[in-house]
Amino acid sequence: MEFVKSLVYEFAEMLDSILYSFPFTLFQFIGAVATVILFIIWVRMLSDTGIVKTRIAQFREMAATSSVPKKKLFGQWSRVLEKIGSQEESDWKLAIIEADSIMDELIKALGYRGDTMGERMTKIKPGQFPHLDDAWRVHKVRNFIAHDPSYKIGRETALRAIKIYELIFSEFNMIK
Repeated sequence: MEFVKSLVYEFAEMLDSILYSFPFTLFQFIGAVATVILFIIWVRMLSDTGIVKTRIAQFREMAATSSVPKKKLFGQWSRVLEKIGSQEESDWKLAIIEADSIMDELIKALGYRGDTMGERMTKIKPGQFPHLDDAWRVHKVRNFIAHDPSYKIGRETALRAIKIYELIFSEFNMIK
């Protein structure tokens, strides 16, 4: 048993001397610097090519020429703003549900298919839809409201959700 302990101890010392030796530490440092430099070059090349901006511009253009009727949308959006201006929590909930419905129409008009809005949203890749993470967040709030009648929502949370919908719709030039 003593032999095994001494063997393990010697192996640990050998490994320690290798891992903390000057050449290995220098190699780790050079590798870290190279990684940072390559990452900066990658980000720079990505921004120079304008791929992300082009994708967002393409989707904005699709939304502008989409089958979402602008007149109908303005009517729906004005009802959302009316409800969010109310002092009643039930109106805030309805405002979020209606705003989410408008966003669903937008996603359908962009050509995403699926049985539910969640399925359609899973088909959207990052960079194809501005503020996708925020869109997911407010859609989840809408789901809480729709599926749990006892769900309580504060005024600030409701206002924040509507601001996110407003940001998304303005990115697609659907509202001003």
